[in-house]
Parts: sequence; structure tokens; C-alpha cells
Amino acid sequence: MNFPFSLNKSTPTKLFQCPECKHKSLKRYWDNNKKEYLPDVVGRCNRESNFGYHFTPKQYFENKQIEYNPQNYCGIIEPIVLPEPTFIDRNLVDRSVGRNAANHFVEYLNTLFREEIRKRLVEQFKIGTSIHWEGASIFWQIDNNANVRTGKVMLYDAHSGKRVKKPFNHIHWVHSLAKFKDFHLKQCFFGLHQIKGDLDKTIGIVESEKTAILLTAIYPKIIWLASGGMNLSFDSFEPLSGRKIMLYPDAGTDNGNGTPFEKWTDKAETLALKGFDVTVSNIIENVATQEQISAGYDLADYLIKTDAWSLALTENEYPFFWDST
Repeated sequence: MNFPFSLNKSTPTKLFQCPECKHKSLKRYWDNNKKEYLPDVVGRCNRESNFGYHFTPKQYFENKQIEYNPQNYCGIIEPIVLPEPTFIDRNLVDRSVGRNAANHFVEYLNTLFREEIRKRLVEQFKIGTSIHWEGASIFWQIDNNANVRTGKVMLYDAHSGKRVKKPFNHIHWVHSLAKFKDFHLKQCFFGLHQIKGDLDKTIGIVESEKTAILLTAIYPKIIWLASGGMNLSFDSFEPLSGRKIMLYPDAGTDNGNGTPFEKWTDKAETLALKGFDVTVSNIIENVATQEQISAGYDLADYLIKTDAWSLALTENEYPFFWDST
């Protein structure tokens, strides 16, 4: 079958700036009849953490209210066949959790919680230790069927609990470091493997893995997951169908695409149209100062503050500033 439109198949692959993530990661749609690209917003982002942006030719023509003959022209797009995700051997996870080496993030947990709580968090989230950087941690993405999708390697400061970003941002991926052959990544929420444990609990989604882990100890009435910067795509939410979901976006400024709260609210509205029971929390919006907004505060930043808003990190209490919203 001849398709009027297809994603560009040039070799080497030509990529353009994605309208959503602003990286040079967009494959644009090609008009096979006119032998030219469609407008620069019509394409699909192939960046690992941004599976969500996909603007099709049909959507473009509908938005522009351009008349066309759907039988001969628009709406017939060469189908995209995505490969099945590759899974990582669970033994790698177990070895990383049992590795006898420095782990700065686990050391940081020791400054906040009793030993039994820290041990429970390490086991519950399978927090591994990486030797890629001394003291680095592995945050494994394990899906709802216990399949290991990948692991994010990050380096934290053991005292402040902040990620090490100088002289460079210390983030890497297990599948990249291991150089697995023909590896096909499909990310899932960090902590997704927990959802089978209690079918009645609300699902809380934050951005950072660190925040999901801390909130699990402080407010265990919710099952906490983390997007890890991954775009909130429909596919990532499919395992959560039928569950009550609360989104907790970070504070942040509008860089042209809306604030984090606005962007996550847009996603929630789209998900609601698809039948998901999803709500966006305005906690951070209500309490964040301008300085905190500029710094991109999240719930964990409030939990570890040491000023007058200092919060007790106890196993049974929830953060008191929630009551001010």
C-alpha cells in the first residue's frame, strides 16, 4: 500500500527541534506525493524521556480546518510499528541492591529515617548501587508485571540529598552503560511494581524518584510513583486504569510551554477524556514563594527544609503545610 504520509526515513536520520521538549529529537512527517516535509510541528519525538509528543498530519489538517479528501489524501498514514520493549535480567537488580559499596543516596536516607525504615525503602524500591561513579545509585524502573525496563543511574550528595550537577549533571542509564545489543527502551513510572500490592490506595505521581521514596515513608496512605522527567503519555498510564490518581507537579516558571502545573493539568484533562480518574494537586501552587518557583521546588524540598517551615519526618504524620491549601 502507498501511504501519502510517513515519518522521514532518510539515512542518516534527520532530526528537528521538538516543539515540546526543545531537543533536536523530532522526526517530521514527509509528504510522499509532494516530496516535501509537512510543517515543522507535524512529527514524532523520539527522545527516550519524551514519548508523548506526536502530532499527526490528520491532526494538523483538522486543526487548520483545511478541506481534503480523506480517501485520497489525509488520514492515511504509514503505521508506526514500535518494537516490543527489552527487559533487563532481574539478577542485575538483585546484585546492585546487595552491592557492598558506597551509596550516597542511601547514606542520605540514614540521616532522615530510622534504620528499619531506610532498609524497607531500599528493599521496596530496589535502590541499587552503581560503580559508574563512586557513591552513585540506581533507580530501577520495574513495571506492574515485575519486568525491569531500565535503571537510571544518578549521583547524590550524601549530606544535602541534592543531585550532583557539577561539573556536569550526573545522570546515566543502565541499558546505555551495559551496551545491550538491539535494546528497545520503553520506560514506565518508577515504583510501578507497587501497584499490585494494594488495589484500594490512591496513586500519587511526582516527578523525582527521590520524592516518591521520601513520601512513601512519610505518607504511606498513598502509593507513590515518579515520572522521572518522563513525559506523561497515555501509554505510561495504561497500567493505572481504574485507579484514583493524583498528580503533584513541581513548582516552576513558564518557559513558553506553560508552568509544570499548567502542563500537568493539560495532561490530566486529556487523560480524563480517555476515562482516567486523575486530579492535579495545587499544593505547591498555593504555598510556593517566587524564589521557590524559580528553584523548581517539589514536595521533597519542603520536607527537608530547616527554616521556620521545618517539617518533622515521622513515619505516621503527613506534612503539615498540606493543611494550609
